[in-house]
Amino acid sequence: MDIHAYSTKDTYLINSKRRFTMPTDSGGIQALSMSNKEAQFVVALCTIYTAFTFMVGWDLVRVLIIAFTGEIHDGRLGKVFKLWKFGSLNIAMAMLKYIEEMMLYLRKTPKEKRQRKNRGEANRGQDVKVPDAEITDAGIPDAEISDADIPGVGHLCLAIVLVVVFFGFYLMDFAIGAIVGAKIIVGNVAPANANKVFYPDINTLERQGDTTGLLRVKSMRIDSAFRAIAATESPDPQARRKRVTIEMADSQDGQTASPLSNLNYSYNVTGVDMGLQSDPKLVLRVKGACRTEYTWLVNTTEEGDTYRLWGGNETYHIKPDAQPTTPPWLAFFHDEKQILDRSPNLSYAIIANTAGRYSYTASRDPWYSTRETQANDTPPYQVLPNRPVLNCWETKTWHLGGKDVDSWRLRARRRALNSLPNLKLHELWSDTVFPREFELPRIVSLGSALGISSLRTASYALDPFCVIDAGSASMRGDFKRLVLGSWVSSQNVLRDTTTYNHGNLVNLAHG
Repeated sequence: MDIHAYSTKDTYLINSKRRFTMPTDSGGIQALSMSNKEAQFVVALCTIYTAFTFMVGWDLVRVLIIAFTGEIHDGRLGKVFKLWKFGSLNIAMAMLKYIEEMMLYLRKTPKEKRQRKNRGEANRGQDVKVPDAEITDAGIPDAEISDADIPGVGHLCLAIVLVVVFFGFYLMDFAIGAIVGAKIIVGNVAPANANKVFYPDINTLERQGDTTGLLRVKSMRIDSAFRAIAATESPDPQARRKRVTIEMADSQDGQTASPLSNLNYSYNVTGVDMGLQSDPKLVLRVKGACRTEYTWLVNTTEEGDTYRLWGGNETYHIKPDAQPTTPPWLAFFHDEKQILDRSPNLSYAIIANTAGRYSYTASRDPWYSTRETQANDTPPYQVLPNRPVLNCWETKTWHLGGKDVDSWRLRARRRALNSLPNLKLHELWSDTVFPREFELPRIVSLGSALGISSLRTASYALDPFCVIDAGSASMRGDFKRLVLGSWVSSQNVLRDTTTYNHGNLVNLAHG
């Protein structure tokens, strides 16, 4: 399921006279964009034209058969064409009855008795005339067939073929509209209006120390983050199962005797997913892994838990609140030095702010493990302190034409040795949007934009004190939700540039 923002009327170019390239896995096809009303009219017109052509074509075949056989009014073909006017379904039903009687006859009559020399001399060489009977839609009357006119196996095979053909004609009357419509309408797609594309000048805002501008940029990305995470609530489509892989395994820490969880994931996003007309075969390949980390907890007291990130000087403190007023959430961290060094392997961490939260169900999950509260005026369970950290890494590469480059090398000069072959990407995407959007692991960008909604259980927290259902929540479920949301968010990178409410920020797209 795709969740899209409501766009203004002129966000996309709806012009039935201007062709564009619709990206596909095989490269692209030429298409015309038009409104739903216009598309319905075109489909109806083409359906009528196809049905009329089909009808005239078969009438022409009938006329040619009659003309070349010379049997227009008399003979077997003449009787067949009298039947034809009642429709292919009636003929098919009559032929089925004929086949049934023929099969019964062939089963009861030995082959030697069906030979012409054994059928009686009286009728040999004569055509027995069967009186014409009135034929109606109700069916074909039974007729007495003489031994001389009883057909053999060859006639049975021919009758079966005719039944299939006539049933095909009958079903075609119903299916032709769906077939024509499916061939004409290729999807709900249209090229974006270049005048509606916006991307902020984040580098200038950072150099100038414009805190207000940077906060506005973060704010305008919240809507797209919620659209991406909402799309993960739909049932698993086939594309997700093929393109996103999440593997989870548990083990035991020999030093701390604590359960360890290992989470591996990978996904890819194609140019078709992003809507790239110029490079539909461009692929972003993402691979990462996480494991629960207990050694980062350096201090735990009644005042809270203190974590030291990657053994450095940066710390993070969680202070349990006896009467919490906000739902639990996730805190995301990344190694800034790796970003500056353009490392192909980026480290990030996720810390769950769940300690001390009340719950009406028990849990033993790493992020939601509970204890009984021993109090009558509070919910029965409370999440334990000392929750483990998810220590993660991720790598991204761009793939095109059998070659891979690191994500930050996409903007290398096209003639450079380390560039992708035949890359036609617009400079706005290759030099600005993609390097900035995929600078951090997408999970970090998405989770930071979601804020207190980064945990699914936060959406179901109950007043008072934001009581959660720890028994139904899990670290694995929350992590899977973030991975799937990152995959969807990566697909929407370019579409989102037409939805930003940017105010008076500088627009690099019109730079």
